[in-house]
Amino acid sequence: MNGLSILSFAGIFLVVLILWGISMLREARSLRFMRTHEWTAEEKERILAAAAEGTATAMRAAKQYDQAEDLYHQAQDVCRHSLAPTDRRLAALHNNLSMLYSETNRPDKAELELREALRIIEASSVNPDEDIDVASSHTNLALTLLTEHKLEGAHWHAAKALDIYKTGHLEHSAHYASALAGYAQVCFAEKRYADAVAGYRHALDVIEECYGKDTDYWRITEDNLRQAETVSYTHLTL
Repeated sequence: MNGLSILSFAGIFLVVLILWGISMLREARSLRFMRTHEWTAEEKERILAAAAEGTATAMRAAKQYDQAEDLYHQAQDVCRHSLAPTDRRLAALHNNLSMLYSETNRPDKAELELREALRIIEASSVNPDEDIDVASSHTNLALTLLTEHKLEGAHWHAAKALDIYKTGHLEHSAHYASALAGYAQVCFAEKRYADAVAGYRHALDVIEECYGKDTDYWRITEDNLRQAETVSYTHLTL
């Protein structure tokens, strides 16, 4: 299968996914499929929210951002009434909306969504200082703050993520590599090139342990390491 046919297949699949999501959303709104069951009002609302979120995610993948944003907000409105305030599904919605805002160059709004997601996840956690989802939220927030050139906040959240992995003895998790690479990226922006090199090297060790070297994840991180090494060497020799 050549590149064109792969892209064509991906496009057809995406169209089918969007059409399926829209169909499910319309069906859910009409409640036709619900009438054969004794659904509670809350269950109906959750089904509507799930259908809206699924369709929104497909729309976002197709770069139909206005429609996706509207559907994410609809899902959030429903979930606020049907889910507990600390339900992590609410946090997932905020994370999804933050990705949309990032993709449409609105990092300030992405930051607000990520902060709300972090608040929900921390509130729902038995021990936030050892919770891998809390750590991932800190990394996501750090990278968004980095795009806003808020280096102090970015560094704090990137470092906090690493602390959680270490406290919870989660250093062999594949997600730890993302936290290390995120921290390295922040250090590079701060011109702490030696720390960036160390972070990327450690991330590569974790990636190799979890996935091996023959992955795009490895190659991208290795490229970042090489860039950091080059700048670090140039900086030392000046």
